[in-house]
Amino acid sequence: DEYSIFCVDHTIWTPTETQNEIKNEKHIVWLDMEMTGLEVETCHILEVACFITDEQLELASDYLNLVVHQPNKVLENMSDWCKVQHKNNGLIDECRLSNTTLEEAQQRTLNFLENHIPKGICPLAGNSVYMDRIFLKKYMPLVDNYLHYRIIDISTIKDLAR
Repeated sequence: DEYSIFCVDHTIWTPTETQNEIKNEKHIVWLDMEMTGLEVETCHILEVACFITDEQLELASDYLNLVVHQPNKVLENMSDWCKVQHKNNGLIDECRLSNTTLEEAQQRTLNFLENHIPKGICPLAGNSVYMDRIFLKKYMPLVDNYLHYRIIDISTIKDLAR
């Protein structure tokens, strides 16, 4: 029956879904964010970068890189470490020049994920990515809700390898 449904890893798929989308369930979402500090209640997102790999860590997408506009007041109140780091790498100037709002960054990141992976299946990965996840939950809940709850934190692997 053309309209029957079947289940893949607790996710309902219709026959109109492509085989490629079903295969993407083993992909990994790599994400890195730059913020004005690490206090989620007072700090803000400056930049979001994301790409997808397959289970063999081969690149399976293009790169998404978004710089979020922040007003001078936000940029002036960031932590001292961030002020030095982001001045040296040019991110402060990029934030001032950017026209991308946080809402636009959230929607573009969500669209990127929707184009590459099924909802709720692929884990989030990165270096100290748990902190990024905390900021996603607060500032980009649509993106956070699209991702699986599992996290692959490379900083843990580095610590274990020591």
